[in-house]
Amino acid sequence: MGCCCAEQKEPESLSPVKKPRGCTDVIPLVVFLLFWGGMIVIAAFAFVFGDADRLIYGFDSHGNVCGRKNDFIANITYSGIDMTSREYVFYFDVKNIMKSRTICVRQCPPQTLENRDDVWQFAETTGSFLCDYDVIDSEYTQELVAPSNVKGPCPVLPVPKQAALLNRCIPSDIQEVGSQVMSSVFAFLNENDFVQTVMMDLGNAWRFMILLAFVALLLALVMVALIHWLASFIVYLLCVIAMLGSIAGTAVLWWNYAVLKRKLDNTLVEQTLVSWCTDEDMYLIFSIVATVLTVSLASAYLCMCVYTAHLP
Repeated sequence: MGCCCAEQKEPESLSPVKKPRGCTDVIPLVVFLLFWGGMIVIAAFAFVFGDADRLIYGFDSHGNVCGRKNDFIANITYSGIDMTSREYVFYFDVKNIMKSRTICVRQCPPQTLENRDDVWQFAETTGSFLCDYDVIDSEYTQELVAPSNVKGPCPVLPVPKQAALLNRCIPSDIQEVGSQVMSSVFAFLNENDFVQTVMMDLGNAWRFMILLAFVALLLALVMVALIHWLASFIVYLLCVIAMLGSIAGTAVLWWNYAVLKRKLDNTLVEQTLVSWCTDEDMYLIFSIVATVLTVSLASAYLCMCVYTAHLP
């Protein structure tokens, strides 16, 4: 029977790892640090050469930031105006903000302005002038001198009741202009060929995309379940599947590009659709990008195999 105060030996380590421990995943760490360094450089560049106030306070069509003093910009009319007392961005046509001229104003109109007299009365009462900077008071009621237009010099009538949000004048009653705004959004989508093409593709393939998303989720769950027992095999299997998928996808893209190019080469210019030319350019771009990604993935896989082969 041993003494209770006798020295006891420390149990040997039960860890099966006999090699000395050291840093692992050095290459991903270097890539991560390079990523952070790049983000810091971009942030510093934006801070030094950019102007965050343009996002925070907004700016007019002449380059003036609302709510502060501004520097003169060469060859830009009405730039360099002191906007300290004019803190809010006002759109001449809030239903078409993509094309609307903007100015800085003292106050957003708290009620609907139905006609030119209302706009003039609002300016006289509040000192918030809703026409462009070169329009004098006496011209506010003269449609021929200062017409109401999306580009100015005076706002499109009626001017809806508005409130300030993030230093921008927006309609207080969204439902009042909701249908017109949505019409503008759909008009923009219809005028943009690229957006229209994307929408058509999404409309045609949304069922297949949802099915693939569920299949990917199911495969991910299966892989997570199997990795507990076949970790090494699953890792190599994923690498092989990724490589084969990348090679197959790249080959399909180049094949489609070649077929479409051959079709265009054998078709008269007068009988060629613009959408075919657009598809050819898109296939070429996607094929090049896929090739670069495939080569990068193959290089990373090769490096991983070489590194694993040299492990003790």
